[in-house]
Amino acid sequence: MQNSNLNMLANRLKQMKNPSYVGPSIGIVVSVSPVTVSIAGGSILLKEGDELFVSDRLKDKEFDCVIKIEGQADQEGKIVIKPDLQIDEMVFVVPMDGEQIWVAVDRVGDIA
Repeated sequence: MQNSNLNMLANRLKQMKNPSYVGPSIGIVVSVSPVTVSIAGGSILLKEGDELFVSDRLKDKEFDCVIKIEGQADQEGKIVIKPDLQIDEMVFVVPMDGEQIWVAVDRVGDIA
């Protein structure tokens, strides 16, 4: 009885349309907070904090700075560089760890 149940379960799992190996892909940004990328024709969503790491090239960067103007007191402050990732923008994603973890590496320019 257990073997027939296991066989039936195995057959049902085989019939499911799970994507096979996807590999490095160009994905579409569907959310920017948190960053969520759609790949494999929309059948896979990768969400930052779950299965997606986002490279520093796509994240805000903040730097301390000192502005020196001759004859004036130095001004301390911060410079923030925002990559301004947008919905529908294409990004290059690479799988790690058997496609359980992905990294959004960088933007992709026009492909056409």
